[in-house]
Amino acid sequence: MIGSMQPIHATSDMEIVDRHWGDRGEGAYHFRTLLERGTALAFGSDCPVERIAPLVGIHAAVTRRRTDGMPGEEGWYPEQRLSVEEAVHGFTLGAAFASGEEKVKGSLTRGKLADLVVLDRDIFAIPPMEILEARVEGTMLGGEWGFAGEGFDCGD
Repeated sequence: MIGSMQPIHATSDMEIVDRHWGDRGEGAYHFRTLLERGTALAFGSDCPVERIAPLVGIHAAVTRRRTDGMPGEEGWYPEQRLSVEEAVHGFTLGAAFASGEEKVKGSLTRGKLADLVVLDRDIFAIPPMEILEARVEGTMLGGEWGFAGEGFDCGD
């Protein structure tokens, strides 16, 4: 089974879920539970509903908090938080697996497309709230250097 989800929706929707679903909201956005039960997680942005911003999605999956820190230090249903490695996997190899392209992309492996992003810091080694401060220094698609800057909008 593949869970195609958008981690940013958990933090975008949390107030509405709590208000309208009540206790049933506890069963929503179960990233950790699905992963532990063997579900392959394939993460994305759901653009144009949300902005294409994988670092914000990684932050949401890891902290279960909005960019302003809401709902607090532990996050929304903190037992569903993922590690940075698990969240990055969902946005890379997990997404490639879901589209049947894991043999050509999703990881930096000899013979695959050279699709990568260069960040100004190691998001695996910083406090999770600081992931939001990371900046894209450059990207490579199919082995060609491309974009350097803050992010993408739909259609870029």
